Amino acid sequence: VLFRSVHSFIFSVNVNEVRLPQEYMGKPFYEMFAGIETNKLQKIEEITVIDEKLARLSVAWYQELAVLKKTFEDISEELEEFNKFGYSEFTFVVMGWIPKKFLQRIKETVKNAYGDTVVIQELGVTAEEMEKAPTFYDNPRWVKPFESIMQLVRPPKYREIDPSPFLAIFFPIFFGIMVGDIGYGLVILAFALIIKNKLGTIEFVRNLADILTISALATIIFGFIYGEFFGDFGEMMGWLHPVHYLGITWNRLEAIIPMLIFAIGIGVIHVFLGLIIGIINEVTRKNKKHLSEKVGMLLALSGLITIIFLALEMIPSWMLYPVIIIVIVALVLIIYGAGAMGPMEIMSAVGNILSYSRLMAIGLASVILAFVANKLGEAMEILALGILIAVLLHALNIVLAMFSPSIHSVRLHLVEFFSKFYQGGGIAYKPFKKEITSSIEPRSPV
Repeated sequence: VLFRSVHSFIFSVNVNEVRLPQEYMGKPFYEMFAGIETNKLQKIEEITVIDEKLARLSVAWYQELAVLKKTFEDISEELEEFNKFGYSEFTFVVMGWIPKKFLQRIKETVKNAYGDTVVIQELGVTAEEMEKAPTFYDNPRWVKPFESIMQLVRPPKYREIDPSPFLAIFFPIFFGIMVGDIGYGLVILAFALIIKNKLGTIEFVRNLADILTISALATIIFGFIYGEFFGDFGEMMGWLHPVHYLGITWNRLEAIIPMLIFAIGIGVIHVFLGLIIGIINEVTRKNKKHLSEKVGMLLALSGLITIIFLALEMIPSWMLYPVIIIVIVALVLIIYGAGAMGPMEIMSAVGNILSYSRLMAIGLASVILAFVANKLGEAMEILALGILIAVLLHALNIVLAMFSPSIHSVRLHLVEFFSKFYQGGGIAYKPFKKEITSSIEPRSPV
C-alpha cells in the first residue's frame, strides 16, 4: 500500500520513474549496491584490457594508417581539382587566382620547367568577378603577427581595406597605455623572447611572441612617461619621475582626469579613423546610402564634440550656428542612408567613444596593484618576507597585464573600430598545393 502511495505521488508531480535492471528487481538495497559495485569493477578491468590492446595496435599500426589516410586525402583533393580543369587529348587549361606580385616569378618558374609547352596568360577580370576574388594579405613584416588576430573574423573582401596595419599600430599603443611600466615591459619582453626561442617553430606561438615583443616596447615607452618601474619603486629609488607636459605631471595615481580625457581622445581618433576608412570603402563599392550614413555620422560626432567645446568656452561662441547647420545636414544624411531609426546610431557611436575610458580604468587598476605590492613589501618587518610578498604581487600583476589589456585591446578593435567600416565575408587566398606534415607520432588512446 505504501509503495502504491509513493508511486502515485511521484506520478502526480510529473516525475519520471527510473526502473532498475531486471537482475536487481526485488532485491534488498545492500545487495543491489554490492552487485553494482562488483559490475563496476569488472567493467573497469575490461576497459583497462581494451586500452592496452588499443595501445599495442597504435604502436604497431598508427604510423602506417596515418600516412595512408593523409595520402588518400591528397589523392581525393587532386581528383576533385581535376574536375575544375579543362583538358582534351592534346592540351589542358587551368584557371585560377595568383597574387600579381608573384605572377612574373611563376611565369619564369613554369618556363624553366616546361619551356614553351605551357603558356601563362593574364586574363581580364570584370567588376563582378573581382567581388569574388580571394583576399591575399600583403603586409610588411611587422604587421604579419597581427594577421593572426584577424582570424577572429572572416577575411576582408578583395576591395575592402585590410585593417591589419591599423591593428598593428593601435594594439601596442593601447597595450602600452594600460600597462605602462618599464619593469613590467622588460619582464614581458623577456618572456616573449624566451617563448619565441623555445617554441618559435609553432606559428601561433611565434606570432604571439612577436605581438608581445612589440607591445612590451610600447609599455616601456609609456612607463617612462608615467615614471613607473614596478609601480612607484623606481620613483622611490630616485631613478625616474613622471614626465611633466602640458602643465600636467603624468603620474597615473594623480592625473586621473587628464588620463580619462586622454583615453577618450584616443577613442575619438580611433572611431573617426574607422568612419573615414568606411567612407573610402563605400566610395569603392559605390554604395550611396551607406556612404551618406558614414559621412553623416562623421559630421554628427564632429558637431557634438564642437558643442562640448562651446559649452566649456574653449572656442568662440559664433561657431554655434555653423555647428547647428552641420548637425542638421548630418541628420538628413543619416536618415537617407539608414532610415528613420538611423539617428539612434549616433548615441551608439558616442558609447563606442566612451568605451575607450577602459584604457584609463584598467591602467589605473594595474598601477594601484603595483603600488599596493610595494607598500605591503615595505610594511613587512622581515625584509625577506616583504620582498617575497612584493615579488608575488608584482608577478600576479604582470600575468594579469599580459591578458586583460590584450583582451580589451582586441575588443576595442573588433567592436568599436571595425563596426565603423568592416564587413568581411571574403575568402582567404589559399595556394593550390599539398600540405606537408613534418612528422606523425604514434598516439596512445585517451
